[in-house]
Amino acid sequence: MDDLERDGVRLHPGILSAGEIAELNTDLEALASSGRSAGVRNLLTALPRLATLASSARLRALLPGKRSWRPVRAILFDKGGTGGDWAIRWHQDLAIAVAERGEAPGFHGWSVKRGVPHVLAPIAVLEEMMALRLHLDPADEASGALRVVPGSHRLGRIAKADQARLIRERGGRLMGAAAGDALALRPLVLHRSDRTDGGHRRRVVHIEYAFRALPPPLRWYQDGRP
Repeated sequence: MDDLERDGVRLHPGILSAGEIAELNTDLEALASSGRSAGVRNLLTALPRLATLASSARLRALLPGKRSWRPVRAILFDKGGTGGDWAIRWHQDLAIAVAERGEAPGFHGWSVKRGVPHVLAPIAVLEEMMALRLHLDPADEASGALRVVPGSHRLGRIAKADQARLIRERGGRLMGAAAGDALALRPLVLHRSDRTDGGHRRRVVHIEYAFRALPPPLRWYQDGRP
């Protein structure tokens, strides 16, 4: 069992060059200055350069198995910068972005975020997804880096009471990273992050991938884009 299958998380150092980081930062700053709400969500639609990078063979090679992985959602987390500062409690990533609302077995808990329908997906769907977190700044304890409970992705959807027990038993691993590193993450890994110490900024582009279509009438959000 390799570390990604065992732990649900793997760090890939030095994936982005300094030039690529600078280009992405320029694009993101221009997006923020335009006042567009897509400055946080819907980045694959708003930033063509990011959409091309997300679909590249270089990034898809970081994902497990010989799958036809394709990006289905991207979000910017800008902690300690223009996006403010916040802490996130322990959780699993259970919601997906879809093109439009529809009824399908196992999908429930609808919401709308930045104009995009989101729904809680069945475990079988989430188990066939991956995320890549592209670090544009160093991530450490001072900048509110991600903490994970290794192996928790193999336990399905974890009830709150069981989450507390797992954290007591296994603790949380701090996932430090340098600017340019990519963190591969299973959505069902239990994770959290703290606020920054006030003197650091931590920007991460979070890209989600899938290789199967959703059951009709549901479609991935990106499948509904022109």
